[in-house]
Amino acid sequence: YHSGDGITTALESKDITSSTNCIVMLKDHEGFAGGQNGYLYRKTEATEWTRLTIGGGLGTPINGISIPPSDTVGWCCGGDWVGRINSVGVYDKEDLSSGRLFLNTISCPSSKQGWTCDTDNGFIYNNGIWTGQPGFVGNSIFFVSNTTQGWCVGDNGSVYHTENGIDWSEQSNPDTIFTRTLFDVYFLNELEGWAVGNQGIILHAIDGGNIWTIEAHGLTNENLSAVYFISTNSGIVGYAVGNNSTILKYMTKTNVHEPTKS
Repeated sequence: YHSGDGITTALESKDITSSTNCIVMLKDHEGFAGGQNGYLYRKTEATEWTRLTIGGGLGTPINGISIPPSDTVGWCCGGDWVGRINSVGVYDKEDLSSGRLFLNTISCPSSKQGWTCDTDNGFIYNNGIWTGQPGFVGNSIFFVSNTTQGWCVGDNGSVYHTENGIDWSEQSNPDTIFTRTLFDVYFLNELEGWAVGNQGIILHAIDGGNIWTIEAHGLTNENLSAVYFISTNSGIVGYAVGNNSTILKYMTKTNVHEPTKS
């Protein structure tokens, strides 16, 4: 789906004949999508979504894509493997295990560093090598661009955080009664971020996650699978999407004036 103005009624769909698991946009009309069939798709200013043939049909779904800022080469993951991606497809595919992984998320804040994981294993890319790293597992991992500040969220409401990309610690989740699984996390910067998950849970932090708070309680009971935010001249805008075509939009209020007291 695509919207040119952020209004849900203006959404237009584009069928690429395959279920997709992830998408990364580099510009307004340029990006990549990962297919359930193991193919990588690309869109440019001049073309519609097109299936790339290099490295295509990887045998397992592409579950995650990450492109470092100001770069056109990135990484993707799926099953027990990671692979480089560029404008023509997937290359340098590397198996990290012998069929015992289900890598579902990847984050590369720079061209020289990256992290990927599933619900049981974590890996770090450093000095050109992927190696196992303890301390974090989950459904979604996110690092702020050009930093080693990262978060990973997962089952039972787990939230892990690192400041140096090596040492991880678990942060406190206020959802202590239900401990709902978290599926995605996104940070605008090193301080402010959101996490979403089961039964409409939305967490928000403004201090790097030292204190998480529950937002929009009861707004929806649908599972939320992805969240994304941007900062604009008029304020912060964000979206969360989930089951049964659920799309939630967040906007900061501007130019709000208190009523005059008489």
